[in-house]
Amino acid sequence: MNKKHLIIFSGVTLSLFIFIPVIVNSLMFDGPFTVKGTEESWISFFGSFWGAILGGIISGGLTLIGVYLTISRQRETDFENKYPKMALKGNKIEERINKSILILKSQIPEENFHEKDKYKNQFRWHLEHLQKEADQVIEWAAGISADCFENVNSFYGSINEMLRDMESSAYYDEVGIFVDPPGAVNIELYLGIMERVLKNHYQIMGGISRRYYKNR
Repeated sequence: MNKKHLIIFSGVTLSLFIFIPVIVNSLMFDGPFTVKGTEESWISFFGSFWGAILGGIISGGLTLIGVYLTISRQRETDFENKYPKMALKGNKIEERINKSILILKSQIPEENFHEKDKYKNQFRWHLEHLQKEADQVIEWAAGISADCFENVNSFYGSINEMLRDMESSAYYDEVGIFVDPPGAVNIELYLGIMERVLKNHYQIMGGISRRYYKNR
């Protein structure tokens, strides 16, 4: 139940309190189907009857609101206690992603990129090295939020895709040595995906940080 539902519930309850006695009075004494008995006796009966019903609704509603507020506060307290570790993990993830992007950018071929000995297996080595860090970084992300986990997982997914593309292309000869460097366009395409992941990470951690400091 959110604030909108609470407002609606309160409004409906208040309306019932105000209008039901008026409607009942009109139907019983002013409408075409009048009832037997004095107004005093019927007012006393319906006062007890609707009082019991509305009292149950109101007390139940107040109990529900109290439980909701208690649970919400407990969630916020748990979040505030977890935030320092979440922020620390978020900073570590940011550092790893930034470092990975810088390493890959340094491997983008220049105009004259045909020095086989210099670049032999270098790019693939960097990718495989980054891949080895995946489990640790993804575990950090899982300790922050589902959105962070999915975002970081997509980062290492793009590294895996790049490795598969390189293995299935003509970048290597039969002994696994570069024949030609990976195309600059392909690397830049993957870097664009990775930079979007980094941007998403900033937004996710920014939202978590705002939530924390909002309650301070």
